[in-house]
Amino acid sequence: MFLQNEFNKENNYLSQKMAREFVCLFEQNSYRNELYVFYLQWTGNEKALKLLNEAITRSEFDELKEGHISASMDLNTKLTESVVDLHCKVNGPTGWHRMFTKCTGTFECPFSQKEIDSLDGYDIAWMYNEKFYSNIIKEYFSDYSCKY
Repeated sequence: MFLQNEFNKENNYLSQKMAREFVCLFEQNSYRNELYVFYLQWTGNEKALKLLNEAITRSEFDELKEGHISASMDLNTKLTESVVDLHCKVNGPTGWHRMFTKCTGTFECPFSQKEIDSLDGYDIAWMYNEKFYSNIIKEYFSDYSCKY
């Protein structure tokens, strides 16, 4: 009975893992000529990631001075976890961190709809840089293991 329960738990975990989908967030630091791809867990985070995408879409990254990042998201293409895992094994070029990063768990969007509606594109772009610059986005996911 114990082995059957353990098998069922493992089987349930694997089926949930296989069912998770991911979307891509691209960050570019033109000053350092770096591009980073973040695979964000879509499953269970749809509302929060749509809000983040709205903030990014309204951002005027071109107005920021050199040394800041710009971002874009692709919410139309959903990737399976197995594809994301395979891609994250690639040892691509690195700068401050790995080129490909997988972010899992519950996403807590640091932007509110009220902020997005009340700020202009420059301010949203500045806030994005303050909140996410250099791989910080992974800290907004519950599975991030190095929280302080």
